[in-house]
Amino acid sequence: MSTDIRTTLPFCLYSIDDRVFNLNDEYKTEFKFEKLKKEPSIRTSHSHNIEFINDRWGIDACSIIEIKTNKKFSNSEDAKKFSLNIVNKLIRLYRFYDKESVHLTVLNIDDLFNFDYIQDKKGIVVFSFGGGAKPFDLAKYKDVSNKIEIALKENSRVYFWQELLLNSDYYIFTGDYRMSVLESVIALELVLSNFIRCKGKEKNISKEEIDEFIKNVGLTGNIKTTIKLLMDKLPEEKIFIGCKIGITIRNSIVHKGREEVNFNEAKETIEAIKKMIEYLQIIAK
Repeated sequence: MSTDIRTTLPFCLYSIDDRVFNLNDEYKTEFKFEKLKKEPSIRTSHSHNIEFINDRWGIDACSIIEIKTNKKFSNSEDAKKFSLNIVNKLIRLYRFYDKESVHLTVLNIDDLFNFDYIQDKKGIVVFSFGGGAKPFDLAKYKDVSNKIEIALKENSRVYFWQELLLNSDYYIFTGDYRMSVLESVIALELVLSNFIRCKGKEKNISKEEIDEFIKNVGLTGNIKTTIKLLMDKLPEEKIFIGCKIGITIRNSIVHKGREEVNFNEAKETIEAIKKMIEYLQIIAK
């Protein structure tokens, strides 16, 4: 291994155990985690009455990740970008498999604190993720870690529509109900588009005809009619109603500048869209 990098990140991945994960890349990159409690906060222990403009999370605990890699870097910025790509891939997988972590978001390069790296020695990349205390659940940690390990081995990824649904849950968590509706409906459009293309191909409909259908009819203008044209069996009527309400809210936001969306509207939209997507995914297989 040729590179040793250390940096601190802003939250804790509590549901990952201390096993060694393999990134399965050309640099034979490996990494593992260790969780530590931090008292007092590492951001404020040496300061008084200071505001941190870019402080998106407070730190009560950290999860140290050690990464060994054969990759060499021309400068620290390249090392940061490499590290950030690994971390964000992990965060996407982590949010997907740990359903309680919708509040986490992918990071940017400014989130890498105390960054340092040494090259041409044993390569260890060390990150600290900070966050609040959380009860220990060994079985859950093992399950989440197993799923992430398999996903890395199989080079699985979180699809964009899945990330949008996770974002929708995040916006519910933060109270941004408009954004929750917007991103959930976009997720539905992506899945519905793929569904139409898959079923159209099965029925020997040309790509040009499918594209024309999507263009002229639209994806969510009349979702029930679209699905009836392609399928005999339909999901429950209440799922259609929930999706239609969400689509109507989305349209009023986009076309009429609607500003207020309440919790129930957002929550019911997400629940209906998730059920519709689950139906479309099963039928499309």
